[in-house]
Amino acid sequence: MTPYGYPPPVGQPPWTAWPTPMQPKRKRRTALLVVIIVVVAILAIAVVAILVIQPHANFVTITKNGPTNDSMFFSVRLHTSGASIGVDKLHVDIRSVRSGATFDEVIFYNIQTIPAESTFTWSVDVKFDPLDPTSFTYVFTLDVNGTVMDTSTVT
Repeated sequence: MTPYGYPPPVGQPPWTAWPTPMQPKRKRRTALLVVIIVVVAILAIAVVAILVIQPHANFVTITKNGPTNDSMFFSVRLHTSGASIGVDKLHVDIRSVRSGATFDEVIFYNIQTIPAESTFTWSVDVKFDPLDPTSFTYVFTLDVNGTVMDTSTVT
């Protein structure tokens, strides 16, 4: 045996030197495995961040400002948290209810992105019967991305 682990040549040598030793196998497989693990870890972290950090909103205050003609006006103060809320993803649904039946319903929505951790006030109105204002209650529903976040009733 030669120092390289090959048997010595036999017969007439058609070569001028001993064969070169075998090169060690490259660590391609290990490097590829590491790259795949890193990519999967980054994707998993991104998915968890998207699922965990969802936008939320809630009513802070609802102030009844009073009637004008056949509409009742309110100042609705909202607070958002989590992630920012995209255009037309935050809805305030207001129903004027008399004797359990809806008299009017209005949906207000955002026309621009609302940053996370912000507090703001919307002036909103809903129709009612000005001849019988005391018989009405007003039901407010707040939803973000189709999920109801908060409800409130004002008399």
